[in-house]
Amino acid sequence: MGVRFELQTKKCDIDGDEVRQVFGDAKAETIEAGKEVLEHLFQAVLQVQSVTLKDGLHATITSYFEPRVDDEGELHCGIDVNFSDGSHLEFTLANTGWGASRRYLG
Repeated sequence: MGVRFELQTKKCDIDGDEVRQVFGDAKAETIEAGKEVLEHLFQAVLQVQSVTLKDGLHATITSYFEPRVDDEGELHCGIDVNFSDGSHLEFTLANTGWGASRRYLG
């Protein structure tokens, strides 16, 4: 089953497998670059070993999970912020889009 659309007043038929192949290849290329960037960001955040909030509460920053692509194909990593009072926050740093990634998307 193909996809039919009009492009500049010309009708084009594109096979669904072709569409999946083109977008699949582009996603693989962008995921590769995105993962590399996310690894740098993740390591940079971990360099901030501790923080002190305005109220004087201290916290340490540790890895929750390293950059990875999940089962849905989304790229993300996790950071734990452990407070001196025993509480903690979990943060997920994620690639939320590709914007104008012309280098990777053509």
